[in-house]
This record gives sequence, C-alpha cells and structure tokens, in this order.
Amino acid sequence: MKAPLQLKGPRWMSSLTGRLSVSLSLIVIGAVAIILGVLSVQMAVEQDTLRDRSLEWQAKDVAVHLRREAGEVQLALPPELEKAYSAPDGQYLFLISDAEGAPLMHSNYGMRLAGHLPEDWFDTGAGRQRVSYFEFRDLERGQTFYGASMRVWLGEQPYTVQVAQGPVHSDVLADTVIEEFFERQWWAFLLFLVAIIATVVLTVRLSLRSIGAVSRVARSLGPASLDARLETRGIPSEVLPIVEAVNEALRKIEDGYRRQREFTANAAHQLRTPLTILRADLENRELDRAEALGEVRALERLVQQFLHLAQADNFQLALHEQTDLHEVAEETVAALAPFALKRGQEVALEAPEGALFVRGNRSFIAVALRNLIENALQYSPAGEAVTVRVERPGKISVIDRGCGIEKSRLGLVFDRFWRADRKVEDGAGLGLSIVQQIMTAHGGRAEAAQNPGGGALFTLVFPEFSADPSTHEAAPSAP
Repeated sequence: MKAPLQLKGPRWMSSLTGRLSVSLSLIVIGAVAIILGVLSVQMAVEQDTLRDRSLEWQAKDVAVHLRREAGEVQLALPPELEKAYSAPDGQYLFLISDAEGAPLMHSNYGMRLAGHLPEDWFDTGAGRQRVSYFEFRDLERGQTFYGASMRVWLGEQPYTVQVAQGPVHSDVLADTVIEEFFERQWWAFLLFLVAIIATVVLTVRLSLRSIGAVSRVARSLGPASLDARLETRGIPSEVLPIVEAVNEALRKIEDGYRRQREFTANAAHQLRTPLTILRADLENRELDRAEALGEVRALERLVQQFLHLAQADNFQLALHEQTDLHEVAEETVAALAPFALKRGQEVALEAPEGALFVRGNRSFIAVALRNLIENALQYSPAGEAVTVRVERPGKISVIDRGCGIEKSRLGLVFDRFWRADRKVEDGAGLGLSIVQQIMTAHGGRAEAAQNPGGGALFTLVFPEFSADPSTHEAAPSAP
C-alpha cells in the first residue's frame, strides 16, 4: 500500500504562527483593497454631484462680486478669478444676463453660454428652480463643457449668472485627491499598512508564545522524563483541553511505565527463588524428586499467573459474549473440591435456582473465581469451609473464616505482588491483581471486605444485564 502523497511547502507555512500571520495579513490587505475600491466606486458615483456642487460654488463666487450702482450692473472679480476667467485656453467661462436674457458681461469665450437656459427660466414665480445645470458641445474647439445657471437678485431686479468648466477641469476634485494621495501621501498609507501587518504578526506570535513553550517541552519528553507535564498557564481556552488530555495521557503512561518496571522487577524476583533452589539441589546432587516437583509446580503456577495477568491487561470483551454465573460457579467449585479435601477443607456453593446470565467471558470469569477460591483456601485453617455465593442480578462472593484482612489494608489487596502474610511462601501475590484486571475489563468491580463472622469476604460485581435467558446461546469458551 502506497503512502499518501504529501505536498511540501515552505517551512514557515507548517507553523501555526506562520499560517495565522499570513492569513490575517492577507485579510488586512484584502480589507484595505476593498475599502479603496468602495471609495473609488463611491467617488465615481458621486462625481456628478461633486461637479454640480463645484459649479454652484463657482457661480456663487461670481455672483457675490456683482454690484448695481446708479442703475448699472458692475462686476469686480478678485485677481485670481479674473486671471482664471481671462485665460487664453478658455476653460473657465461665465456670462451674466439680465431678466430678459440679454448678455451684460462675460469672460473670454463666455458668449458660448448663451442659449443654455431652461424654457421656463424667466418665469420667476414661486417654486421655480434657482440653479440649473447643463452640458454643451463646443464644436469649434471640439470640447464638452459642463455648466450651471444661477438666478440672483440685485434689489428687486433678477439676473442670471452662468458658469462653465471645460474638459480639462471637469474632474478637478478627483484629480486633486488622486494627485495628493499618490504624489504626497502614498508613503503614509504604505507605512500604515506595514504597521498593521507588523501588529498582526506580533499579536499572533505573542498569543501563541505559550503554545510554542508547550511544544518545546513536549519535544523533550522521553522515558527518563515522563514525570514532566505541559504548562497550562496562559494556554488559549481552545487548546487547553488538548494540553490537559496530553498531561492525562502522560500521567497514565508514567503510571503504566512505573507499574511495568515494578512488575518486571518483582517477576524476576519471584522466578529467581525456585530457580535458585533447583540449581542448588542440582549442584549438590541431592535432588529430592518431591521437592523438585514442588518447585516446578510453583514455577508453572507463577508462569501461568503471569500469562493470565498479561491476557487480562489486553482483554477486550465482545459485545455478544454472555455467561451463566451459576454454571461457572458449579464447574469451578467442582474442580477445586478435591484440592480442598486434600487440605482438610471444603468448598460449599450457594446459588439461586436457574441460570443467571451476565455479559462476560466464561473462561476469564472462571479464572477470576478460581483465584479467589484458591486465595481463600490458602488463608483458611484446616477444617473450615469456604463458601461461594451466587446472587442476582450479577454477583459472586467468596467467604472464608481465616485470619481476615486488617481494615487499613483492604485497599492494598489488589496490588500486584502484595500478600497479607509474607510468611506464606506459596503464591506470588498476583491472584487478586488478576481478578481486578478481569473485572475491570468486564466493566465491573472486585471488592474486598471483612467477613462479619471472621475472615475475609471477596465479591465480584458485574454490570446489570437484562435479557431473556431462553434466547441466549451458549457463549464459546475462550482459547
């Protein structure tokens, strides 16, 4: 199977800081471009309005300098306006007419404005427009002019002021803005854009600095530093659950690694004792067959417990597996009864009538129950009985009348290699740990308590399992 194709890009694009910086910078540049585009469109849309306003202001500039003295109309323009209206190119025009439309005074080429008044312009009744706009083509010069007509009053007498701009000055405002921006202010805009991008990059780097510190710690983790934890202070809330999950995983790995080291050390210790005895007997050539068989059986049982513990650690219960607790208890008690009689003990079974099904693996449940019974027989005196009690909805208890367990030590009984009586040489302290692992894999629990009548009480509690027993098929035994 071929590995999926991986596209390689620049190294900085593989980092979250680089990706965010580039993405946000592109967003800023795009936003600025959109703003400039909107302004350009708005300027284009408002161009006619701006031109009309400019023409109106131009007509007002001319009208404000009109005077009527001794029955005559006079115009005294300031030097700058006089220069603009008298320029040879004739791009600025004005024409002043009386109430009947007869020209009174005009600028260079100003007579070209005559005849561009609306038909009702001389009707001075209420509601008539004060300013009118027009456009005309100067055929002689081949230019288009935009103009405005304004009605003004000098005393009781109305007059008309007409002004116009040639094509060279039709977009004076837009030309001025563009020239001002590109020739004088472009560097300020560019500096502003660079400052925004630098701010974005700096903000991203500062915001992700804590994540960078966490990643450096994570890269330094190894078998010798499993006790280290990733720092959670300053971590963004979106990333915090991931960091906490990694810390929890590290805790579990550390715990498993520690337990594995302890298990390996204890297993080596447990195997060393019978092997040392066998080697000594062989070296002295005084090998007793019965003692040798006993040591071999102890080794065999210890290896079998190691195997069961490894299987329980990796056991996964199938959804369809189900087992009759009553039947498992009967078979296990029957198998251990001869062993108990040989020790001068007995094993009794108390169970309700009929089957009692739980979701579980038959073979592993039998291993757990066998370990509890063997443990009870080990710590019970001769002549005492060990009772196996099956109860609904899904519980098996093993009760003995032995020496019992101190209340302060009940929480230790399921630890690997722990034994209540270190003087008892038979056993490695793995049986109860195997029981706990099997019950955990079944979603249940193993409990240890003091027997009210003296001795110990161990209980296997399975999750509730509601189903019609008549519909169940016998679950196959695990290999």
